[in-house]
Amino acid sequence: MNAKNILEKIDKFLDDKVVGLDKNIKLAVVAAFVVVPLVAFYFLSYAPQQKQMKQLEAKKISLLQTIRKVEAIAAEIDKHRAEMAEAQLMFQMASNLLPEQQEIPALLTGISDLGSNAGLEILTFKPGKENVQTFYAEIPLSISVQGSYHNIGVFLDRVSKMPRIVSVSSLSLQSPKEEQGEMILKSDVQLETYRFVEEEQQPPQKSTKRRR
Repeated sequence: MNAKNILEKIDKFLDDKVVGLDKNIKLAVVAAFVVVPLVAFYFLSYAPQQKQMKQLEAKKISLLQTIRKVEAIAAEIDKHRAEMAEAQLMFQMASNLLPEQQEIPALLTGISDLGSNAGLEILTFKPGKENVQTFYAEIPLSISVQGSYHNIGVFLDRVSKMPRIVSVSSLSLQSPKEEQGEMILKSDVQLETYRFVEEEQQPPQKSTKRRR
C-alpha cells in the first residue's frame, strides 16, 4: 500500500467519523498521523542505531590500529631474536677458534713441533705478555729459527692451517749461508695467537664520568 492510498484512507476515516472539520484541520490531522510516527521512529530507533554504528566503527578503527601496532612490534621482536641468534652463533664459532687458558701450553708446543717437523732448528721460542681485550687475549710469540727458505715456507704454511687462530705479524730473513749446496737462513718470526677470556677475567670497563 502506497502513501497516496494511506492518505486517502485517513481522509475517508475523518469524513466518516468526524463531521464538519475544517479542511486545514483535516490536513493537520493527516500530517500528524504521518509525521509523528516518522519522528518517533527517527528519535527512538534510527538515531540511536546510527550513533551505535558510529561508535562500533570507531572501535573497529581503533582495534585495527592496535592490531597493526602489535604486528609491527612482533615483527621487530622476531628480527631482534634472529639477530641475537646470529650473534650468538658467530660468538660460538669465534670461541671455538680461540683456545682456553689450559690449552695454551699445548698450542705453543704444537707450534714448536711444527718448526722442528719442517726441518728447522729452533733457536729461541719466547711467549710475550698477554694483551686482554673484551672476550679474548692476544698472546705474542717471538720465534727464531734456522733452516732453508723452503722449510721456513713449509713451517709458516702449516702454522696458518692450524685449527686455532695463529697469525704472522712480522717476518725477517737474514744471515744467508750455503751448507751442503743449500742456502740456509736465519728467520725471526713474530706470531700472534689468541685465547678465550672468561667473563671474570675481562678487564674492567673504564668509567666515562668526569670528575668535578
